[in-house]
Amino acid sequence: MPSLASVPAPASSRADSEPASSWVVHGAIAGLLGALVIAVFFLILDLDDGRPLWTPHALGAWLFRGRVPAPGAPIEPALVLGYTAIHGVVFLGFGLAAAFEALSGIRRLRHEFTAGLLAAGILFASFELVFVLLGALFTPIVSLLGGGRIAAANLLAAVAMAGYLARARSRVVARTT
Repeated sequence: MPSLASVPAPASSRADSEPASSWVVHGAIAGLLGALVIAVFFLILDLDDGRPLWTPHALGAWLFRGRVPAPGAPIEPALVLGYTAIHGVVFLGFGLAAAFEALSGIRRLRHEFTAGLLAAGILFASFELVFVLLGALFTPIVSLLGGGRIAAANLLAAVAMAGYLARARSRVVARTT
């Protein structure tokens, strides 16, 4: 008599055997990827303006001190690191939520392109909603950074995160079928 270990599991139970922590790992990677994309986007813009790291410095000064620094103010590493840490944690949360939805709903959307496009749209809309809600808090900084630049950075982050999660999702689907 064959043991249960030698009997292949049906496809539905193989899908359920994916480690529960898988979406956490993918969510952390996606969130940090989104944060990195935005950080690099603004670093490039800051370098082009001749003020490297000015954006996270300015956001940190506004967040921690409640004031906009003068354009020529020296960059304070503590403000840059503090803001970067908070930005990373926020995107970690977005990544975890997106990964949970993308990887727990494998049976709902079978096409990775559709799932990726939907994820990018939802992530971008979420980023913009949070931006609008926090806009009142960061009004002076937002006017300095420009809403179009922020929207472009959010769109790039959403596409990068959704692309990563779509690939992760296709790998999970391939392992479970």
